[in-house]
Amino acid sequence: MLLVDMMTILKVGIGMHNRLDRTKKELREENCRFSVNSMPREMLRMIFQKLEFKDLKNVMLVCRYWRSLGGDPILWRNFKMLCIRNPAYFVQILSIPRLSRIENITLDGLYKSWAKYNDSQFDFLRDTCVKVLEINGIADVSDVSPDILAKVINQCEKAGLGCTLSKVQYREIFAKMSEETNLKKVCLSEDVRDVPADVLGKALTNVEDLTLADLTTSQILSVFTMMSKTSKTLHLNLDTANLTTLPTSLLCSAVSNLKSLTISEATLDQAKISGLMLSLSQGTNLSYLHLGESDLRSVPAGLLARGLVRVETVEMMSTLVDTRQIIELCKERVDNHSVIKNLHLRHDLTDVPADILARAINKLETADILTCDVTEEQTLKIFTEMSQKTNMKSMNYNTLCELRLGVTMPGLKKVSCDTLAKAFNKLNDVLLFVGEEDDKISQDQLQAILDQSAVETNLKRVEIVTWSVNFAGQLILSENVIIIK
Repeated sequence: MLLVDMMTILKVGIGMHNRLDRTKKELREENCRFSVNSMPREMLRMIFQKLEFKDLKNVMLVCRYWRSLGGDPILWRNFKMLCIRNPAYFVQILSIPRLSRIENITLDGLYKSWAKYNDSQFDFLRDTCVKVLEINGIADVSDVSPDILAKVINQCEKAGLGCTLSKVQYREIFAKMSEETNLKKVCLSEDVRDVPADVLGKALTNVEDLTLADLTTSQILSVFTMMSKTSKTLHLNLDTANLTTLPTSLLCSAVSNLKSLTISEATLDQAKISGLMLSLSQGTNLSYLHLGESDLRSVPAGLLARGLVRVETVEMMSTLVDTRQIIELCKERVDNHSVIKNLHLRHDLTDVPADILARAINKLETADILTCDVTEEQTLKIFTEMSQKTNMKSMNYNTLCELRLGVTMPGLKKVSCDTLAKAFNKLNDVLLFVGEEDDKISQDQLQAILDQSAVETNLKRVEIVTWSVNFAGQLILSENVIIIK
């Protein structure tokens, strides 16, 4: 009886094994039969959407099915079309099905004689999805009728007008803009000086992002008068605008409605800067202020500080200020009413009291302290304060030029390992320089930083640059650490 039972079990086991073998074989055959083309069409398109355009072009050469998928106009809409061939081919090229929804077009040319555009080509653009149209210097659109050109320009969200437009074309463009436009960003040039002031002022109130130029006195007055009333403008770059004759009250009224202001090379006297700071100190919607190369040394230190701390991000790397003004700015930042989070300097801070500087810096989220001159005492105070409590997220990031700077500061090697470890691990992002010099961190300091990161850290990105330093085998590295030798 026992023998029968064992035989029965053996047969059942062999049968199950055979069925399992067949199942594995069927699975292998099924996997062999699997084709990427059996994936849902929408899934394949999502994959293709991740490809660069040169790879997407190659995808279209694989088979007819992939050609139909890869040629979907949605996949090609962000392709930046540069037209440098004879404009006679312009319509023919844009009539290719996959380019039917293209949004970014630049008109250019190899030779002036080959770059002359006419009404038929711009009439074709009116029925496209183009949102960004750049007319480069060599592209000649002088033969395009003002009405058609104005309609095409104003149906875009951004347009570069080149330098071949006539006075009549400019007037028609801004006349149309004053009525209705999709334009969100406009960069003016001196070529618009012949546009009537009232037309220009009314037109520019419909634009969110505006860069001025050296306009006429009447145009400047009209633009700022309209901006001080009802305007869609949120971002203003004064660029080379001469505001000498503009009333200070009108400037402040216009700026009060903005989110960002870039002064650049604009002509602003002490009265206007002081008036602007007074206006900011009383409350503002402004969250970004770029002071360019302005000379602020004649502005009262207290007034300047009270105005600047009411703005979230202040760029003043090329701005002329004195030590007294920087000290007042640091004192104002320590106060609770201050809203400034990002301050970008490139100045000599060696005469600023170390304790005041350290408290102010650690109240910020980003500060370009690495581009400034500081003392060893200031370095120690800054990191001691940072190790205890800080709002700082990054020491080496400048939003103006997107430049990451390595941490090099006088006396950095003299700061204790424990202090540096706690300080750096309170940041989100850091670029560390390891070397023998006094202004770089040592290997022991680096090890302490990484050891602390294994316990508690806010760091999301760490880059380490070394010069002839050999890392010990026990150095603990996380996936967010990059070593560059």
